Amino acid sequence: LPTGTPGSGGIQGVSLADMYSASGTAAADGNRYVDRSCTNIASLQANTSYVINIGLGNCSMPLYESVRMYIDYNNNGVFAVSEEIALDPNAAVCGFYPFSFSTPPTPVKNALLRMRIISNNYTIGITGPCYNPSDGQVEDFSVIFKAAVPLPLDLISFTGKYNKGYNDLNWATKNESKIKHFTLERSRDGKDFIPIGYVTPLNNSLGGNYTFKDDDLKGSNGWYYRLRMEDV
Repeated sequence: LPTGTPGSGGIQGVSLADMYSASGTAAADGNRYVDRSCTNIASLQANTSYVINIGLGNCSMPLYESVRMYIDYNNNGVFAVSEEIALDPNAAVCGFYPFSFSTPPTPVKNALLRMRIISNNYTIGITGPCYNPSDGQVEDFSVIFKAAVPLPLDLISFTGKYNKGYNDLNWATKNESKIKHFTLERSRDGKDFIPIGYVTPLNNSLGGNYTFKDDDLKGSNGWYYRLRMEDV
């Protein structure tokens, strides 16, 4: 890991997709290296173009920095040459600067992949992913590519109606497989739900028709309902 007295340069902010990180220079952070990989995570899609904004340098000094970025797309713990993101490492930057890049078609999915950003005084440069910048900083983040996980059933319908003092909830399924139970939840405002009962599934390819009666209707003039399915 990078060691030594922190310099006046450093990564002062990163914005990518749904992730934003704000920080100071290396001197302000007290370290040339900051690991944010467990707290700052960007959700990305494969084979997609993105713009990442990186805060660099100090325009009032002025201090201009160059920057390199790597993403461990195959999750093997090594930043290969092919995993370097082309961010124009020869650029001299101060302030927030946008860089464009595209993700590959087949990254590892459903795992946190390390993303490393390195900055340094542009007159010195950066030689690789393990570089120790004397007047810059190294910060690690994570990205994740989420693969769609199919439900272990087909939900055909979920309906409810008031019936003589209780709410009658009904749902129909097909192609059930390895479901632990159905959970019925309800809410007064459609935001905060609590469980009110469980139903055992049939777990067969034909599915089934299910019903649940909620007869404890005190405390609200109307209820929102939600059906959750938990697999084994």
